Amino acid sequence: MITTQLVRSITSSCVLFLVVLILPGWGCADRIEMEQEPGISEELAALRKKEISNIHYAITLEIPAEKAEPIPGFIAISFELGEKIPVVLDFNAEPEGIKGVVVNGKAQKDYLVKNEHILIEADEVIAGSNKIEVEFIAGDQSLNRNADYLYTLFVPDRASTCFPLFDQPDLKARFSLSLRVPADWEAISNEYAVQESSNNGWKTIKFNQSDLMSSYLFAFAAGKFYKVEREVEGRPVVMLHRETDSVKVAENIDEVFGLHARSIAWMEKYTDIDYPFNKFGFALIPSFQYGGMEHPGAIFYRASSLLLDQPATEVQELRRAGLIAHETAHMWFGNLVTMEWFSDVWLKEVFANYMRAKMVNPQFPEVNHQLGFLLSHYPGAYDVDRTTGTHPVRQELHNLKNAGTMYGAIIYQKAPVLMKQLELMIGEETMQKCLAEYLQTYKNGNASWDDLVAIFDKNSTLDITNWSNQWVYGKGMPEIEVGKDGSDWFVGTGSNSHWPQMAEYGLVDESGNTTARYLVDWSKDHRAKLPWSNGLVVPNTNGQGYGYFKMEQPVINYLLSNISTLDDPVMRASSWINLYEGVLRGDVQPYLVLETAIKSLKSEKENQVTNRLISYIQSLFWRFITDDQRKAIAHQLEYTLISEVVSSGDAGEKAMLFRAFRNIVTTPEGVDKLRAIHLGKEVYDGLVLAENDQMINALELAVREVDDWKEILDKQLAVIENPDRKRKMEFLIPVVSADVIVRDQWFEGLSDPANREQEPWVEDGLRFLHHPLRRSEAVKYILPGLELLEEIQRTGDIFFPKRWLDNMYQGHHSMDVVKVTDQFLKDRPDYPEKLKNKLLQSVDDTKRAAAIIEELSEKGAVY
Repeated sequence: MITTQLVRSITSSCVLFLVVLILPGWGCADRIEMEQEPGISEELAALRKKEISNIHYAITLEIPAEKAEPIPGFIAISFELGEKIPVVLDFNAEPEGIKGVVVNGKAQKDYLVKNEHILIEADEVIAGSNKIEVEFIAGDQSLNRNADYLYTLFVPDRASTCFPLFDQPDLKARFSLSLRVPADWEAISNEYAVQESSNNGWKTIKFNQSDLMSSYLFAFAAGKFYKVEREVEGRPVVMLHRETDSVKVAENIDEVFGLHARSIAWMEKYTDIDYPFNKFGFALIPSFQYGGMEHPGAIFYRASSLLLDQPATEVQELRRAGLIAHETAHMWFGNLVTMEWFSDVWLKEVFANYMRAKMVNPQFPEVNHQLGFLLSHYPGAYDVDRTTGTHPVRQELHNLKNAGTMYGAIIYQKAPVLMKQLELMIGEETMQKCLAEYLQTYKNGNASWDDLVAIFDKNSTLDITNWSNQWVYGKGMPEIEVGKDGSDWFVGTGSNSHWPQMAEYGLVDESGNTTARYLVDWSKDHRAKLPWSNGLVVPNTNGQGYGYFKMEQPVINYLLSNISTLDDPVMRASSWINLYEGVLRGDVQPYLVLETAIKSLKSEKENQVTNRLISYIQSLFWRFITDDQRKAIAHQLEYTLISEVVSSGDAGEKAMLFRAFRNIVTTPEGVDKLRAIHLGKEVYDGLVLAENDQMINALELAVREVDDWKEILDKQLAVIENPDRKRKMEFLIPVVSADVIVRDQWFEGLSDPANREQEPWVEDGLRFLHHPLRRSEAVKYILPGLELLEEIQRTGDIFFPKRWLDNMYQGHHSMDVVKVTDQFLKDRPDYPEKLKNKLLQSVDDTKRAAAIIEELSEKGAVY
């Protein structure tokens, strides 16, 4: 029977809605109204985990060719029930979409569909085996329907936006899927197709029953795809894609399949567990919201992340290999062993990224992977950890409806850093042993951080609890002072708190030579004395220390004069990161760093460092110097970039340098050069511009309002062959218009969710709308953009709210924007905390830039 305790277990005090529960043995007239928020609460999830097991979903969907037509569906849910209690299914779509419910062979009349749930009376189920059959119209929110294809994206709790089920990660189930699609469509799902038949313009595809997995991992894609089938290590592998450029596909396909094969082999060897699912396959989706999504047997990737425009840069090739390694590692970390609740979602992501670094290393033996780890993790983590909106690695979560807000740089970038630090302290062999035990112990099930901590405690002598309190449950980044105490050099956090980690310091001479290095173990104290009294000390020379290393002015001056002469690329990169962090904190003059970075482009030989330099140059140029300073240095910057395009012997690097030139060009001479390059009137040997490059060239020229910008856009649109890229450009053309009324209309259109369906297109559009050259005209979009944010979070995918904000703010550096943002939050004291944190993270650079610009303007900019 239902008790007060049970009623409370599905009740929350947050956003309240009415829901009706039917008590066993009570008639329809005896219904009791209770209050409950939408979503899946911890209490409801815990109750279902206790009572429900052995779940199987048999799903049938009929997908019409026309995007606007509904998708009828049928699902049979078989499960074991421990105690005879009311059953709560999740269905976060229109209640009218439920057309009928049958429980254990009996058609239901009194079931309720309310507040994102279907509620079944306890009298209709039994303790033991049950089957609930539901006829429904599938919800569209997570089906990503396009003109001639669709794909699902159910992470973290979005399966229930399509069909009814128990949508929580610790109720693993098996799925059987049958799709009825237009006859010329292809489809992919978690398992192999075992039966296909065609009739009257339709194709029916039935897939094998899947392995055991969480609901957010169930997936399918269907539409007009090209299908590639290969055998990899004795395993049949299917790839779907929509790329019309056959040459581009041919240039990439062998490496794409090869990277997957090598990643699987590496994971099998490291974990001593064979690939844990029956099928392996993947689909390349145009404008996919993420880099990839790790569905077993059906990984989805953003197509441009794997099918690289040639010539690709070393950084692009590393990113592709890393992405494939990351998604492959998820087959073990996240899929075979899944977090119990999304408060531990970081567990699956940290080990996917941690393994990614290990996997990529042997595949690129010529690459400096210590440098790669530094550059791919630390700057991104600092972007969040330096802000007032930062948060611990592990966050509390009371309802799965907010699980999407858990994702971000702290999980993807900071968490691998902490695992790297842990490995340094306990040893690589112990780390591998602990992770193997973790996978063996919890395979095909769920686990929490505490479960893994227990394994670490058993196998190492490190105080894991103390380490975890700071790194996992603490937030922010330490500020570590590097200075002199009398005649001796010291390092310290200046507080009683300390971050257990290892950091290296280097003693340098005036020629840029590192004459000595010293490794500091921060596991015991917050202050350490260095064994030197003379010379200058450069912090974090091996790039492993995490934090802002505050330097004395003589060390800053030394780096500004000598950073390009440092012979160790890791030390150079670490020093660049620290100088940039110093700019953001007001300790280093931005113009001086920009000048040094431009000069360093000429001598930098390490591609990964060049890529980071370009990122910093663009940020400093557009946001952290005054208009007068920008005009003073623009010609030098443009000339340097074009000169490097000419002199570089690497085709990929040429393209990278050209793209940087395109992004920053402002002088009339520079804009004329960009136009000439785009039109083919000026050609550089070895510089190859793909269709996507030409599209961006046209859009950037339109923003700069060259005389023939309309003609340039029309001509570029006409020559685009790929239908997906053509639709993207059609979407973006209004936002680069010189007519502000046209731009206003484009932005106003985003209030309609239908115009936000292609989230990467929207993100690109916002970047152009708030382009630095138009930022004064774009201030008016900030407030309405913020007012849409809660809806963006409800209707968009997990990364969309933060990317919406990032692209809205990244062009700005004015106090007007800061004031609008501050007032928005002041007027909403009860704004959702996690969404507020996203906002504070995104606006942080704008606030810092505005303060710097204001100070420079008051003092008079110094060149």
